[in-house]
Amino acid sequence: MVSCYRDLIALSIRQNAIRSRNIAIPLVHDENRVIAFHRWDGGEGFFAVGSLNDTPFEHSYRLHSERLGDDLREEIFNSDAHKYGGWNVGNGEGRIRATAGALNAVLPASGVLVFRKL
Repeated sequence: MVSCYRDLIALSIRQNAIRSRNIAIPLVHDENRVIAFHRWDGGEGFFAVGSLNDTPFEHSYRLHSERLGDDLREEIFNSDAHKYGGWNVGNGEGRIRATAGALNAVLPASGVLVFRKL
């Protein structure tokens, strides 16, 4: 758990957008227990998704936000990674293309993913 927090803190130190006051919350889905938000600063942008669901969305979860546009996103943090003692449910630190403001991402149970805009 400590290494997970250490990596999140390091990410926020390295990336100004993570600490920025610029935030938009395009998705709050109570029934599925999912929340997503954008943080940005200048051209740098991040999209974070948190799932408090008891089971993962292994066949993808459709996230929609106009801010996603048609941009390529790279998963740069997964709280469910093996190195943190998790099951490694996520997108394999891979790249996913958002299309027309929609991103289909695999979400872990009770986890957080962070995507960087490329």
